[in-house]
Amino acid sequence: MNNISQKAGANPFEAVKQIFNEVPLVNIDSSKNINIKIPALTSDDIKKYQNYLTLRIEKNGQILEDRTDMLNQMLAICGTTDKTEAKQIKANLEAINKNLTKNKNLTKEDKADLGRRTDAEISGMQKIIDMKEDTTRQKMGSDINNI
Repeated sequence: MNNISQKAGANPFEAVKQIFNEVPLVNIDSSKNINIKIPALTSDDIKKYQNYLTLRIEKNGQILEDRTDMLNQMLAICGTTDKTEAKQIKANLEAINKNLTKNKNLTKEDKADLGRRTDAEISGMQKIIDMKEDTTRQKMGSDINNI
């Protein structure tokens, strides 16, 4: 260390730099052969994976079909409800909401879940009621058919 401080002079950073220059960071003395075992893929493994992918394709196709059907049903409901019907449906849903607390056959969780669902439906009906333009069934129906 004394030798380094004499070489570097008064600057301590030069001394640190000199230490790093004298000490090798990586020391490779010898090399070894390393055996790596790689499992071989058998035809059974490939067939299993192909079957898995086939099932995934079928499952994803069914999910897509279900979601498309749900969307079409939702659009059909929205497209066939005019403002007058929306007001009637909203009144019925509000009555259901009021009677929900009186129902003794439902648990608190079920009441809360049904309350959230009817509130969402009430909100949807209110949006139809609040629409500035009264969209006719024919107009909405043609939009649904185009989808």
